[in-house]
Amino acid sequence: MCQEINLVQLKLRILRALKYNSMKFSVNLVYRVHVGNEFVASHVEDDEACEVILCQAAIEFIIMYVDVEKNSVTGDNSVPLNSRRYETSSQVERVDVIVGPSSLEPEELYEGSLLRYRTAKTHEELIQRSSIRPAVHPRQEKILAVHYCTLQRHYPYPLRSVFSDAFTLFSSSPPQEAIKPLHALSIISGPSIPFSVSHSLITAYASKDDISSARRVFDEMPQRNSVSYNSVISVICRSGKAEEAWEILSRMRADGFSPTRFTFAPILSSSSSHLQLSQAIQLHPLILKSGLLHPDPLSATALLNVMGRNEKLDDAVKLFEEMPEPTVLTWNCIIIAFAQKGFEMDSMFWFRELMRTGIGLTDCSLVSILKVFHSLKSCEFAEQIHALSIKSFFGLSILVSNALLNAYCSCFPLVAVDKFFSLLPAKDLITWNTFITALAKLDRPDRTMELFFSMSLEGFSPNETTFTGMLCAFTKIGLGKYGELIHAKSIKRNLNSGAYVGSSLVEFYAKHHRLDDSVTAFADISNKNVVSWNALISGYTNEDAFASCLVFIKEMLASEFRPNEFTFSSVLKSVSVSELGQLHSFIIRMGYESNDYVSSSVIASYASHGHFSDALACNALVTPFHVASSNAIACIYNKRGQFEEANDLILLQDFPDNMSWNILLTAHAYKGNYLEAFWLFRRMQISGFVIDNYTAVCLLSICSRISGLDLGRCLHGLILKANAGSCEVFVQNVLLDMYAKCGSLESCLAVFEEMPEKNLVSWTALVSGLGLHGFIVEALERFQQMEQEGFVPDGITFFAILSACRHGGFVEEGMRIFNRMRWVYGVEPEMDHYVCVVDLLCSFGRIKEAEVVISGMPFQPNTIIWRVFLQGCKKYSFA
Repeated sequence: MCQEINLVQLKLRILRALKYNSMKFSVNLVYRVHVGNEFVASHVEDDEACEVILCQAAIEFIIMYVDVEKNSVTGDNSVPLNSRRYETSSQVERVDVIVGPSSLEPEELYEGSLLRYRTAKTHEELIQRSSIRPAVHPRQEKILAVHYCTLQRHYPYPLRSVFSDAFTLFSSSPPQEAIKPLHALSIISGPSIPFSVSHSLITAYASKDDISSARRVFDEMPQRNSVSYNSVISVICRSGKAEEAWEILSRMRADGFSPTRFTFAPILSSSSSHLQLSQAIQLHPLILKSGLLHPDPLSATALLNVMGRNEKLDDAVKLFEEMPEPTVLTWNCIIIAFAQKGFEMDSMFWFRELMRTGIGLTDCSLVSILKVFHSLKSCEFAEQIHALSIKSFFGLSILVSNALLNAYCSCFPLVAVDKFFSLLPAKDLITWNTFITALAKLDRPDRTMELFFSMSLEGFSPNETTFTGMLCAFTKIGLGKYGELIHAKSIKRNLNSGAYVGSSLVEFYAKHHRLDDSVTAFADISNKNVVSWNALISGYTNEDAFASCLVFIKEMLASEFRPNEFTFSSVLKSVSVSELGQLHSFIIRMGYESNDYVSSSVIASYASHGHFSDALACNALVTPFHVASSNAIACIYNKRGQFEEANDLILLQDFPDNMSWNILLTAHAYKGNYLEAFWLFRRMQISGFVIDNYTAVCLLSICSRISGLDLGRCLHGLILKANAGSCEVFVQNVLLDMYAKCGSLESCLAVFEEMPEKNLVSWTALVSGLGLHGFIVEALERFQQMEQEGFVPDGITFFAILSACRHGGFVEEGMRIFNRMRWVYGVEPEMDHYVCVVDLLCSFGRIKEAEVVISGMPFQPNTIIWRVFLQGCKKYSFA
C-alpha cells in the first residue's frame, strides 16, 4: 500500500526520540526502501528525491543513518537508559534506524527507550555488549524496529560476528517482525552475505513457515556448500514438498557436492508414505555409493524406518543386520516396525536382543515395547517393564508413565489402575487424557466426570482430545446430561468450533435423537471437513430422514467437499425401496460403484428390502466375483432364515474369507446342524484360517446348547492361542456363559477373575451362573459388588438375580430387588420379571402378595403367570 510520507516529519520524529538523551545529531539520508516485489537500493542525498521514492513505494521498512555526538554517561549505570543524560563530546557514533509504515506515529514508536545506544571504544567491546538489539514497542506488535550500532561511518569489521550475535539474542529464532529487517541489513552491509548469516536466515524463515523466502535466500547465495544444501533440503522436507527436495538434491550433486550424513534423513522423513517407499528404493544405492550406510546410523535408521512403515520388514531386517554398530534409535525403529504391523512376538524378540547387547535403554525403547503389551493386554509383561524402567532410570519419566498407564488400562482392574494413577510422581495432559479415555471405554461416567474436574483443579486445561473422548463415551452409553455439560465446557474454551470436538457433538446429539441440536452444533464448526458432514448425515439416516440426507449431500458438494464411501454407506442404511435406485444412480455418477465398501452396502440394501435378484445382478457386475458383496447377501439370507440359499451363495466363492466361513457356521448353527458346523470349522482350519472372535462366539454358543464342556475347553485353548493370551470382552462373556451352562462354575469364576476389562454383560453372566448352580448368597454379593463399582443393572441383569432368588427361596431379598428395579433404577418390569416374582411368592405361600403383583401389572398376564398362580393356590389350599 502506498503512503504519503513527509521525510521532514519523519526526521523530526527521530529528533524527538533523541532529545530524551540530550544528544547532538544529524539525519543524513534514506538508504533503502522496498517497492513492490523488488528491493530498491540507492544513496540518495537529496530530501526531495527521497520523498518521490517514498510516496510511490509500498513501504515495508526504511533505513536511516543518524550521526550522534555524545560523551560518556553521567550517573549510575542502573538508571534506565531513557533517564540518563549525556554531556557534549566530539565522539561520533553512527546509528542505523529501521522503521516500518506501521510505526510512523511518534507517540507510539519513540516514547521511552525504544532507541538504544551504547558507547564502545573497540570493535570487540561492541560485539561483547551485543551491538544489535530488537526493540519492539509492547503496544504495537507490527513495529519493525531493529537498531544497528557501529563506531564509524563505514563498516570496518566483518558482519559475520555481528549477525551471529543478532540471532543469538533470540532463544530459538527471531520474531516475525525482526527477520526481514535483519535480512535487509545483511544485504546492504556488504557485497555478499556470509554463509553463517544465510544459514541463520534460512532457518529463521523456515521457523515461521515462510518457505518461499527461505528458498529465495538460498537461490540468491553466490556460493554454496554442503551445509547450505542440507539446510534448504531440511526446510523443504519439513513443509512436505518432497519433490522440491529431490530437485535440490540433484542440484547439489550436479554442483559437485557429495551428500553428507544430514542429507538423506530429511528426505526419507517427508510426509508422503507412498513417495517415501519409492524414495527409499532409489536412495538406498545412492547411500551405499556415498559410503554413508554403515558408518552413519542416521541415514541407515531413516531408511530402515521407511521400510518398516511400508511393510518391507524383510528388507528392514536385512538392512539392520548389515549395520555394524546400530544405535539404540535403530533398535527402537526395528521394534516399532514389527509392533505396528501386528507382529508382537517378533517385536518382543528384538527387544530382548536389544537387552542382550547392553547398549542401554531409552524412554522410547520402553514406550515402543509397552505399545506391544497394550495390544497383547499382558499384565505380567507390563509389570516387568515397569520394574525394568525403575531399575534402568531410577524412576519413571512422564513419557514412560503415560505408556505404562495406557498398558495397565487394557489389562488391570480399574481399582489397580486408579491406584497407579494416583501414585504417579508427575502428570501431564496426556496422562489425564489417557486415564479419562480408559474410564470412558469402561462405561464409568461418574468416575470420568470426577477425573475431568480433578484435572481442572490440578491446573490442566482440557484440549480437543479430552472433549472428544468424553463425548464419544457419553454417546455410546446414552448419558445426555453429561454430554450437555461437556458441550458447555467446550464452548467456554472455544473448542466447540473445532472439527474434532464439533463432529463429536454432532454425533452425540444425533444419537440422542436431538437433530435440531445436532444441526446447531454442526453450524458452530468453523472448519468443517468430510468427517463433520458424515456425522450430520449419519444422524439423519438413523432417523430415516432420507430427504434431509440428500439435501445435506447437495450442500456438501456445494461446499466443495466430496462425499466418500462412509457417506454413502450410512445413507444406504435408511434408504427406502423407491429411493434406492435414485441413490444407486448417484453413486455410479460419483464413481463409487467400484468401491468395495460402497458396492457391498448397495448390494446389502437391495437384499435387505427383499430384492435379491437386483442384489445378485449388482454382484454379478463385479469382476472378479465380489466376496464382500456375496457375504452381505448371505447375511441377509441368514437373517431371513433362508439358510440353504446362504450356503449355496457362499459355496460359489473361489476364495472365501473368514467372514464367509462364519456365515456358513452361523447358518448350520441356526438350523441345528451342530456336527456339520464343527466339520466346517475343521475344513476352515485346514484351509489356513485361524479362529476369530465371531467364529468363537458361534461355536461356543453351540457348546452351550449341547452342554459340550470338553469341546468348549478345546475352543478356549484355541482362542487363547490365536489371541496370544487374550481375547475381546464379548468373547470372554460367551465363555462365561458356556462354562456356567455346562456345569463348570470354577472355570466360569476363573475366566471372570482373569478378565482385564469387565462390562455389564460380564457381571450378568456371572450372577446368572451362580444362581443357576444354587449359590444364591454369592450371586447377591456379586450383584452388590457390581452396583458398588458403578455399573447400572438393566432388565436382563434383574431377571438373572430374580431367577436366583426364586431358585434359592430368598423371598424378601427378591421383593426388595424387584421394588428397587422400578423405583431406584427406573427399569420397567417385563413379562419374564413378573413370572419370576409371582413364582417366588406363590412357591412360599404368599398368595395374597402375588395377587397384588398380578393386579398391578401394566399389561395382561400371560398363561404362564396364571398357571403358576393357580398351582400356588392349589398347593396351599388357597381358595
